[in-house]
Amino acid sequence: MQPFDAIQSPINGTCLIEAGAGTGKTHTITTLVLRLILEEALLPEQILVVTFTTAATAELRDRVRRRLQDARHILQGRSSGDAVLGALLDQGGPREIALARIEDALANFDRMPVFTIHGFCHRVLNEMAFETGNGFDAELVTDAWSIIQGLADDFWRRTWFEASPELMNVAFKTIKTPEDLVQLYSRYAMPDLKILPDSPNSIPVSNAVFRERCAETRQQWDQYRDTVLPMLATPNLKANIYGSLDRPVSPDDLRSKRDEKIDLWRHQMDRWVQSSTSGLPLPDALTYLSQTKLDASAKKGTHAPQNPFFVGCDRLREEAQRLEMAIQQWVIAWQVRFFNVIDEQLARFKQDNQVLFFDDLLVLVRNALRQDHTGQLSGMLRSRYRAVLIDEFQDTDPVQYEIFKTLFTTGEHRMFLIGDPKQSIYGFRGADIITYLKAAQSAGTRYTLTQNWRSTPDMVHAVNVLFGQCKYPFVWPNIAFRPATAALAGSSVPSIPDGLSPLTIWFLDTPAKEKGRGKVTKKTASKRIGAAVAHEVARLVGMATPEKGDVAFRDMAVLVRTNRQAQEIKRCFAAASIPAVVYNAGSVFHRPEALDLRRVLDAVADPAAETAVRTALTTPFFGQKGDALDFNLHTPRWWENLLDRFFHYRALWIENGFIRMFRHLLVNEQIAVRLLKRPDGERYVTNVLHLAELMHQVSVERGLGMGELIQWLNMQRLEPYDTADAHQTRLESDDDAVTILTIHKSKGLEFPIVFCPFVWEGLSSIRPPALFHDADQDGRRILDLGSTEIERHMARMAEEQMAEALRLLYVAVTRAKLRCYLTWGKLPSAEKSAMAYLMHAGHDSLTNGRLWPQLQAMANAFLKQDSTSHRRDILDLAHRSDGTIAVIDLPQTADQPSGKKKQPTSVENSRIFRRPAKPPWKIASFSSFIHHRHDDTEIPEEGLDREEMGPDRFRVTETGDPSQSIGDIGRFEASARAGLFFHELLEKIDFSAATTDAQWLRLVENRIRHYGFDHHWREPIMAMLQRVIHTPLQNHDGSVYALHQVSPKQRLNELAFHLPLGAVTAASLGQAFSACRQPVFQDRLPILMNQLDFTLSGGYLKGYIDLVLRHDHRYFIVDWKSNLLGGAFEDYRPSRLAEVMETDFYFLQYHLYTLALDQYLRSCCPDYSYQRDFGGIYYLFIRGMRSFAGSTTGVFFDRPAPELIQDLRRTLGIPSATVNDLHQTFNIKQ
Repeated sequence: MQPFDAIQSPINGTCLIEAGAGTGKTHTITTLVLRLILEEALLPEQILVVTFTTAATAELRDRVRRRLQDARHILQGRSSGDAVLGALLDQGGPREIALARIEDALANFDRMPVFTIHGFCHRVLNEMAFETGNGFDAELVTDAWSIIQGLADDFWRRTWFEASPELMNVAFKTIKTPEDLVQLYSRYAMPDLKILPDSPNSIPVSNAVFRERCAETRQQWDQYRDTVLPMLATPNLKANIYGSLDRPVSPDDLRSKRDEKIDLWRHQMDRWVQSSTSGLPLPDALTYLSQTKLDASAKKGTHAPQNPFFVGCDRLREEAQRLEMAIQQWVIAWQVRFFNVIDEQLARFKQDNQVLFFDDLLVLVRNALRQDHTGQLSGMLRSRYRAVLIDEFQDTDPVQYEIFKTLFTTGEHRMFLIGDPKQSIYGFRGADIITYLKAAQSAGTRYTLTQNWRSTPDMVHAVNVLFGQCKYPFVWPNIAFRPATAALAGSSVPSIPDGLSPLTIWFLDTPAKEKGRGKVTKKTASKRIGAAVAHEVARLVGMATPEKGDVAFRDMAVLVRTNRQAQEIKRCFAAASIPAVVYNAGSVFHRPEALDLRRVLDAVADPAAETAVRTALTTPFFGQKGDALDFNLHTPRWWENLLDRFFHYRALWIENGFIRMFRHLLVNEQIAVRLLKRPDGERYVTNVLHLAELMHQVSVERGLGMGELIQWLNMQRLEPYDTADAHQTRLESDDDAVTILTIHKSKGLEFPIVFCPFVWEGLSSIRPPALFHDADQDGRRILDLGSTEIERHMARMAEEQMAEALRLLYVAVTRAKLRCYLTWGKLPSAEKSAMAYLMHAGHDSLTNGRLWPQLQAMANAFLKQDSTSHRRDILDLAHRSDGTIAVIDLPQTADQPSGKKKQPTSVENSRIFRRPAKPPWKIASFSSFIHHRHDDTEIPEEGLDREEMGPDRFRVTETGDPSQSIGDIGRFEASARAGLFFHELLEKIDFSAATTDAQWLRLVENRIRHYGFDHHWREPIMAMLQRVIHTPLQNHDGSVYALHQVSPKQRLNELAFHLPLGAVTAASLGQAFSACRQPVFQDRLPILMNQLDFTLSGGYLKGYIDLVLRHDHRYFIVDWKSNLLGGAFEDYRPSRLAEVMETDFYFLQYHLYTLALDQYLRSCCPDYSYQRDFGGIYYLFIRGMRSFAGSTTGVFFDRPAPELIQDLRRTLGIPSATVNDLHQTFNIKQ
């Protein structure tokens, strides 16, 4: 492999450029683009540049544009410090021609295609739809999670609906929930993956013999129980297994250890026999009561007790073992079948719904090229693009490479594959190092970049020594380490004036008190190392060096492997008052703030659910805890005011959208002020604002209501592998602070000083499933879930994991410009780490699965060595480094310096605010009116019976007559979620649409999916809706109509009102009802009102009317009720509905609604007359609506007397409204 000369190297055919860390890869790409324009006279639109992230495309486009501008400046006679550019232009022929080409390129630069691989394929599918066979109307779905989860849920239910307890108990050790299945699929599903074992047919599992053995053993226990237990007290059995027979000296307990164990086994067996269950696992007692165990535990020269029961236990255990092994094989086949079923169902779903997922873009283009027998598609693309540059090529995969190989390896095109196999670290995202290596072998020309422009010469040399000490530092022979050379030299090289080497290795010795154990625990090591990093950061910042300048916090970064490690470091920094930010620590939906936000939004969406409100109060948003929360909850005014505020936020959400509500919530409740007082306040607030931004975006793009948006948030929280760039956590501050980030996120970045405190952590346990590349199948990726070859395949997987760990180590240490700190010692799992491999292995070719035994041997040798031997090994490395590597003890942190001065906390001189506070505004509502009520009022005989007023009054009534049953809708859950579902469904449905309108069906299916209900509810809900819109509605003058006669223009959904309110009490409101006799409730309303107890001094009355409709020139109020009153239509008869209207105080609610609508109509209709224009109110109990044999159920109707409405207006102190008050009083959602 020859060095790449940016000016002289030929650029024909397929060129592979291996660019080491810091060697100017992007600069090389811009030079290649310039050469293609100058030397080959290519236009910008003929040069395709592909990289792997959207952010990288923007940066690359900017860098190319600036390089072209620099070239133009030189050609125009201006000076430039770019020697490469000057030399290139000097040999590029006549400057007039070169300048013309550069000018033309800049003029048409916006046409230059710089894409991600997905962006390129999306463009191909859109612009060449006929040639690729792709439909024009396919929708690109970025969030496939809910779809896959729904399919997994269905697969799960069908599997376990009638499964035996034996099968479930064993299977659930491997896969516990449907979410586990989706995680398995999300982690491993990729194009062309082969899954083993390759026989997904269900393996029959018979539990008949096992159950017979269980019955036999239970019968024998009843027969021999009192015989076998005393036999266990024999001295012939080993005390270390069955317990000592020696009795304690203490008089409090005269039982021996043997007695205690026998009692325990007796209890386990009695409970198992009485339970009559045959599930696995069996109780431990059966092991100790088996003849095999007793014989193995007999002391030498003695005999164990003998009994038929002991032999029966052996038979049962042998059969249980056989059954468990059979079930384990069944589970493996079941998982394979799951992959196949989901693939098939996803394909069907995407075809039926005309949607595509992101990965489909690549597969569709690849498949279209495979089927392009006429060459039309490939010919169009080849003529459009004459040169292709693929950045970060080490992150490619087989599908991507096949696309470009098919298109651009014709010999007439120029294709540049630029990357570094040593930095291929994104295997979890599908990056395939084997594909890179195969492409490298087939490339026509192979170049390398080895001049490092990032790090100091000493830093470069230290890295060369670290990775150059063994023959195969990256495991595989075809990934070679080529020593880099430093481009920086002379006085321009920066330094840190404390005399330490650029690569400093902290050695954590085993303290004297832990010498016997040989190593410290992982928890202890992590705390010590985190404190040492904080100590060193504070020391470096504290150095005053006028000659060289100070070291700032922003100059340093801590690189970790996991988000757990990042949080550990952040805590250590917080303890030392060192400012730090965690960069992109995974999906923001996986942070605790997402769960806290969901709990708060649950309360906003349904303030009537007081449990949800109390839960929201315990989150950091409100910070209510312990006694303070208990005190507030028992303070009526405080609780009432809080509920009113939550109802206000709900109204804002409904009327103005999520983001406006959220802003009011943050400001009114002073949430940001409260959160910023936390130690992690900036991080918490940043994540909350990020979540709110994402929710606002999706609510606008998809038109999601409250329930749908909360459901979307829940689904995002459950997604295990969320790698969307927009979802990654953001920096909480751009102030001077240390950056903490994962090694994966650090790729492409650089920092003057880098800490790698956890490089000593080794590979995790190697266990199934095994994902690896099969050399016998041309490097194809294989997923083995548990075949007969699983042990060999796990060895192959271990080899690949170690190779990636070494590449991660390389990426980590090459981020440093001036200095890098590593940690080493005899630490937990260090024997399986990349550092251990570099120090003790890597001297032989260890491919094709032969690394695993070498790793085991290395680990055994490592553990046998003491701490002194490990120190000697690392010191040998330092001695070979010419002073660029130093080994020192981990800094002690007893007198840890602080990152900043602590501020005094005394408040003794603070001024105290002594003026009396103004009484708060009261925002009253129906809920606040009935919140405080007592039930000791005597109810006349014709009222509700006490038994009916309890929960049993809503029991489901079974009826044998199908015509009298409300059907399956009676089994649909009765909950706040169901109520929200029905309300939003009825709000969005067009009553007047034809009954066969497919829009109805799509809407119902959409709402069912978003609220998480099973799709089989579609038919019962559709049937119920048909009854709702066709049930006759009779009003006060006897005229009849139905909702299907009401057009969308005659409807006003979710009318929210805020009416000025004077002083009012429950008693005064009751007097207003006393003054006017109601035909529906006779004289009972004043009696019911006596149950209420509230006093308001003024404020506003607010509420939300579900629907106002206009029919036959009159206005009607409709309130949807999804209450489950029973399973028969008889349970929704008018008299029963009247009982519910009384008990739940709905009568007060609809009088308030009537008053509000009357006020509204007075405001906007100058000639409005209540008597003429107001038709009445309908409370529609939608589950039980029907008209049958001349009678109607599910409909409650009333039309309050006009004089009562006027009395209520006076009692509540509501002034007569004017037209100018309209938009201040009502918020109308059209």
